Amino acid sequence: YVNGGTFTYSNNLVRLGTDNPTLGNSINGINDITGTNAYYFNSIYVGGSGVASGTVNSFAFRSSNTGTRNISNNVFMNARSNGAATGKHYAVTYAGTTPNPVGLTTNNNDYFVIGTGGVLGLYNRADVLTIAAWRTATGQDASSYNSNPNFTDATGTVPNLSINSTIASVLESSATPISGITTDYAGLTGNRTTTPDIGAYEFA
Repeated sequence: YVNGGTFTYSNNLVRLGTDNPTLGNSINGINDITGTNAYYFNSIYVGGSGVASGTVNSFAFRSSNTGTRNISNNVFMNARSNGAATGKHYAVTYAGTTPNPVGLTTNNNDYFVIGTGGVLGLYNRADVLTIAAWRTATGQDASSYNSNPNFTDATGTVPNLSINSTIASVLESSATPISGITTDYAGLTGNRTTTPDIGAYEFA
């Protein structure tokens, strides 16, 4: 929950929604309210299945911030799935009403949803169902993806949001280098400064 300041948030892992998967709670992996903020190389997973009741929505990344914000090289996955509930489960939402809203820079991300009630994005109060439509609506994310990141074990007792390196991935070498961020979540360099991978982990 980010509510002010001028900060960079990088190499974070967030896993939410799996401990009490059927509860109809409002869940946000990262909630960007206000401030001058940058989000780089984060891996977010929102889960839970058979959500039993309620109309609340969930977001892997939620930004109502209208200030300067840069969101790049992240994995935002929402796998939450309804039972009797009617809320929607989004990978992402950004504040804005027109393409290229003032202050927003976003690219080289992976937005992925799976499950009943899953919707790729919410923009200008409208559901956006495909990455192509998302690019048109926001005017951004030309080099972003809508692809299963294939986390190693997002739902385990000890969650693992590294990428399963046995499966070919469009996230490989698809990020852009960020000045000052030279290692991944595990402290490894990999190709972080040259051809980095999308998400908190470098992988091969």
